[in-house]
Parts: sequence; C-alpha cells; structure tokens
Amino acid sequence: MFALYKNEVKRAVPEVPKSPIDVYTIGHLAWGAILASIGVPFWGAFAASVVFEIVENPMKKHIPQLFPETVLDPPGNQVMDTVGVLAGWALIRGVT
Repeated sequence: MFALYKNEVKRAVPEVPKSPIDVYTIGHLAWGAILASIGVPFWGAFAASVVFEIVENPMKKHIPQLFPETVLDPPGNQVMDTVGVLAGWALIRGVT
C-alpha cells in the first residue's frame, strides 16, 4: 500500500526505494505530447515539468487527495519524469 492512513486520512509517506521510471512516467510522456500539440515550445514544456516536479512532493504532503500514490518521489524519478515530458514533446514535434 502506498498511502499511510491514520484516522482514515490519507497522508504522504516518505521516500522509499523507487525506480526512476515508474507507471506515471508514461503519463508524463502524454503530457509532453499534449503540450507540443497545443503549441507550447520546448523550453515552455521543460519549465512546466520542472515547476511541477518541484511542487509535487510538497503537494503530496499537504494535499494528498490529489494523487493516486502519495509516496514522495526521489530525485531520480523527478528527472526521468521531466525526460518523459520532453520525449513526449519531441515525439509530436518530430525532433530526433
């Protein structure tokens, strides 16, 4: 179980050994493709991804109801999620 429940309240749990690539990386890839298809430039997609990764763990701590998994992301996973966004962007824009 990924969430810690105390008094029936979902809370974030500390980092656990987690692969840099997980099931949510495909979702980040999809977001990159969406950003490219609506015309967001490369640096805009990069900035949006970095900002999200910076605020994601604090949001998991304070508003865990927004997330299906409240395990805090380690830095390696945050980097790979950003790489996923950029890969999705590149797939749509045809960048090799």
